[in-house]
Amino acid sequence: MLRTAMMGSMQVREGMERRKQQVEREAEKAAGERQAKERELFQRNDKVASAVQREVQSPMFWNHADNRRVANLVSVSQELAGKHPQADAAYMGAADVLRDKYGIKLDSIMNGPGNGTERHDALLAALDDHNAAGRLREESEEADLAAAKSKQDVENSTPAEEEKYSEHLRTAAAAEAQAADMPVEHYLDALTDEQRETLSSEADKGIEDSPERDQRIDHAKTQAEVSEVPERTYDTEAEVAKDDAAMAQKSEGENLTRAAQALPESDHQQAMDKHLAGVAKKDPQAAQARGQALKNVSGSGKDYVKQSMDSMATPRKAAGQKQNAAREHVHQR
Repeated sequence: MLRTAMMGSMQVREGMERRKQQVEREAEKAAGERQAKERELFQRNDKVASAVQREVQSPMFWNHADNRRVANLVSVSQELAGKHPQADAAYMGAADVLRDKYGIKLDSIMNGPGNGTERHDALLAALDDHNAAGRLREESEEADLAAAKSKQDVENSTPAEEEKYSEHLRTAAAAEAQAADMPVEHYLDALTDEQRETLSSEADKGIEDSPERDQRIDHAKTQAEVSEVPERTYDTEAEVAKDDAAMAQKSEGENLTRAAQALPESDHQQAMDKHLAGVAKKDPQAAQARGQALKNVSGSGKDYVKQSMDSMATPRKAAGQKQNAAREHVHQR
């Protein structure tokens, strides 16, 4: 019995020992498998970190990668940083480029609150905002360039203003303009087309002095004097009537002077009295004005009185004809 009990106890111990060994072998196997997986994961992550580093350090990547690709690589490099030196280098390189090229502070985003996915989305949003602002700047610059080009095209298409007078004609007129005390262009403006052609022809022939030269200078001076006469404008009918009366009185005085000078001295008073009597029958006011003017008139006026007696027109009408012509000249100017 004792022997049997001892043998049973030994068998139990042996069974327990075998189970213990089996557990240990299974644990060792599991540990080996875990280590193998960890090594495999490390190696795989190490390759990923190396690939991320190569891409981040490549200028071609930053020139062509879209925002999501950039955010993905930065997130991966941050996740692998601390275990793989390549990932650390990739993260630092990306931070430099994002700061210099995009104006984005990577640490403030990737080290902020939230999980990895939220930080990834925050970086992607920052990249999208930067690109949107860049597009707006490009569109504005393109619009400015287009406007500048359009302005330049208009300026280039506008023909240059031609000289009013040729250099040859200006040179030919220089001496005459100086003699007339006028700028060359003003002198040429005052001449007629025919005079300018004659001036050019004389210059071609080497003629420096001619009767036409003096005529041109006198003509230009006359035109300059006429152009300096101030224009007269009429604001009211009363001013027009007043001016008409003054012009009529002046005209009558001039006519009477000429008439008085044309009559013989012996017939002067008799002819004038007769003439004023005839005028008074038609226009007493005109007769009075002429009588007043005759006080300052000397000489004879036979031709004027004869012309007045032969004409059926009244003296005021005759004066009005000259007056209207003068008024028309003023209005035309």
